Amino acid sequence: MSQIMDGRGVSWTVANEALASDLFGAIDSYFYFRTDALSKLDTLLEADPECPGAWVLQGYLLMFARSAKLIPKAGAAQRNAADLSGISTPRERAHVAALGAWVAGDVLLAQRIWDEILTDNPLDLLALRVQHFNAMFLGRPDHLRSAMTRSIADWDDATPGSGLVYGMTCMALEEVGDYERAEYIGRCGAELEPDDLWCI
Repeated sequence: MSQIMDGRGVSWTVANEALASDLFGAIDSYFYFRTDALSKLDTLLEADPECPGAWVLQGYLLMFARSAKLIPKAGAAQRNAADLSGISTPRERAHVAALGAWVAGDVLLAQRIWDEILTDNPLDLLALRVQHFNAMFLGRPDHLRSAMTRSIADWDDATPGSGLVYGMTCMALEEVGDYERAEYIGRCGAELEPDDLWCI
């Protein structure tokens, strides 16, 4: 297994460069609301069942379906990822712990773990994204705003995915009624990511 960095410099445990490209493609499908993320993960996990990030993303996507009948499947994905702790990075192990907390129904603990991941890895867009959506589900607009306004300082226009971060920041500001700044940041994000639904 290798540690291969994505375009933001975040390392993922995966067998080789080609399969890393497949993992990053599945993550991007989630980021851009495409319907093929799970099928991409199924294909990747057939080729590389020792990719902890793929199991974590599978678990996250199953939890985002918000269906009680899928929680056991998400738990199985979490256990598969946990079994790979000997080869995964500390950041990946933290994702596994966050998924485990979420599966167990403790979303506040999961939020704290995602906060910790982002403290050490501010460009981990997956952690930022799942934290953002769960803050919305919890009805925590102040946490949504504080997390995003803290995170956006680590991004610039040249960082891949920065437009998505602007879109999430736009949403966070809108949720607390700061419409002027929300519109400005959302328009900046739309210039970088014209297909991002949050910016739009």
